[in-house]
Amino acid sequence: MHLYNFHTGKDRKKLKTYYEKTLNIIGSLAALIFLPLVIPVGAVIAGIAWIELRESPLFFQKRVGYKERSIKICKIKTFKSKSQQITKVGRLIRPCGLDEIFQVFSVMIGDMTWFGPRPRVREFLDDNYIKIILNETRPGIFNSLSLNKQFHSTMISTSNKYSKYQMFYYDLLDLNRKKSFKFRAGLMFKVVPVCVEGFFRSVNQNIFGSFFRMRDVRNMYTLTDAELALKISEFMSKS
Repeated sequence: MHLYNFHTGKDRKKLKTYYEKTLNIIGSLAALIFLPLVIPVGAVIAGIAWIELRESPLFFQKRVGYKERSIKICKIKTFKSKSQQITKVGRLIRPCGLDEIFQVFSVMIGDMTWFGPRPRVREFLDDNYIKIILNETRPGIFNSLSLNKQFHSTMISTSNKYSKYQMFYYDLLDLNRKKSFKFRAGLMFKVVPVCVEGFFRSVNQNIFGSFFRMRDVRNMYTLTDAELALKISEFMSKS
């Protein structure tokens, strides 16, 4: 009988594989439990989007998954097809991420996980990102960038997005902390209030004309691209 020695790299790798597989199974079961909530809420939002768009409110897009495998994610349309203007529904649901509510199905089938980097289009990723991040973890719904209120406030625009260096660096941090259950649980409890606040901000701005005074949104992450690129190169030289 083989006795595992977790001081060796080979056995530590096996333990990590079993750990990740167990978490993925638990994540899929949790997604299945949430389906009775996701389906009616998603159906209502999609129905309202259809009334405004007068076309299919859903679209499927290819993204890069675990170990560079192509996956498809489902999102609710928040931009008009011809003009690329954001819809009224989009202004309300994008700041809180409800346009991505059907990604729970991706978690259920194992293409995504609850905690991980945002699923991204291949054209916006370089080989280093895929090698370091996506060879180690699946794309996820929750991550550190989700905690940044400034990130949620920029979601109503197609042009004002985070740079690839910001995405890369904070995904690296998440990858190192992902094995901690405390980090995952803390992230969940922190993200939900931020998403709720994003929704109320969008309602206040788009329905009540900013009638209610709210605190200014500040960017939590203030490092420049040059500083982030240096930190990324330092991390890669150590790994």
